[in-house]
Amino acid sequence: MVKDRLSLVRDYQNFLTKFRKQIPTHYNQIELMDELMNKNVDWYISISNRSDGKTFNYISFFMKLAIEFDIKFTLICRHYDLRKAYVELVEKIAIELKHFKPEKLIITRSNEYSTIFYDDKKIGIITDLNDATDLKYHSNFLKDFPIIVYDEFLALEYDYLPDEWEKLKTIYDSIDRNHGNIPYLEIPKIVLLGNAVNFSSPLLANLDIFNVLQKHPINTKRQYGKINLEMRRNDFSNEKRNTRAFDSDNDAMTTGEFDFNTYNLTDDALRNHISKNGDYFYIKTEDRFIKVMYNFNDYQTNIKVVPHTDDYFYCTEVADVEDGVTYLKESYYKENHSKRYYRQSNLHFDNAYTKQYILQDQKLIDLNMNKLIKQHKSYENRKYGIRDFDRHEKMHQDNFIEQTKKYLINKYT
Repeated sequence: MVKDRLSLVRDYQNFLTKFRKQIPTHYNQIELMDELMNKNVDWYISISNRSDGKTFNYISFFMKLAIEFDIKFTLICRHYDLRKAYVELVEKIAIELKHFKPEKLIITRSNEYSTIFYDDKKIGIITDLNDATDLKYHSNFLKDFPIIVYDEFLALEYDYLPDEWEKLKTIYDSIDRNHGNIPYLEIPKIVLLGNAVNFSSPLLANLDIFNVLQKHPINTKRQYGKINLEMRRNDFSNEKRNTRAFDSDNDAMTTGEFDFNTYNLTDDALRNHISKNGDYFYIKTEDRFIKVMYNFNDYQTNIKVVPHTDDYFYCTEVADVEDGVTYLKESYYKENHSKRYYRQSNLHFDNAYTKQYILQDQKLIDLNMNKLIKQHKSYENRKYGIRDFDRHEKMHQDNFIEQTKKYLINKYT
């Protein structure tokens, strides 16, 4: 007999409660899983300090879930070489937890993925982002593994793949073949587990949650649209770690919080000031887009890195020149322009990620932002004259489009 939704939710919650009783009190209690059946959530992000137990507890939960409910999972790592570490982790979980019998666990390997069997039943696969393209040819197989788990998704700055977002999306698209008919879940789910190393992750950039990360209270779980986020500091595990060797009592690996430098970041008052009589334009860089929002009268400016836009006014690469787009040649750069950022000026950053992205690139630091603003303002005056109404409509339409895109992405991805 087919169970109704309420019965499925009750069965799942009973299972979760029973599983959670086996987790030691001092370690991560996998609270994000309270909302696994929430149809409005796509992303589950757990960020904490090291030794919080999130990797061990979440992955063991998905193993048990697959055994009991046949809801299989996909473990993703960055590189092929890291797959072995996942295999060892799964084997360790089977040995250490009484949920499992290690003799029943078998892991077979192929080029594109490794398959995890328990008691001759497939429960999960292990793959890596660099196999994203090849995995498209296995979509009929992958669709049966709808929970995507990406552990250690936060890394040292230069360890990220430049196309992590695109590769993860490709894997998600290969899995998303059941069109809302996945038992219990309805849609595939993405679980990101990480320590607060830095916020340079392309995933965080594309999810556009830097302002959320700055304000999210530690040791809480909250939902932001399609994202369920928890940030934790495990003081019990910190007491067991030797933080003396590198004086790391206050670093992100210990506190579970990102190290935000809030100097010169935009506040809500400035955002409102710009939106009341403002305009904006986009700059396409080699790998990102920069949105520059400025007040039409006093040039107070808010600068923000965004994942994508269809139209841009300037570009830094010759290959991106199109009709109506200005290439930023040498005359648009100015030596010592960095003082506009470390001294009080009209230029501000929307969030800490944008600040880091721009200030770590000497070319972007030297970009004469005020020259770009004045040139764009002159263009807008020729286009609209002095009619504030048209600019207000433009800002309103942009905000409406931005919110609509977020709604559609939330609903259909």
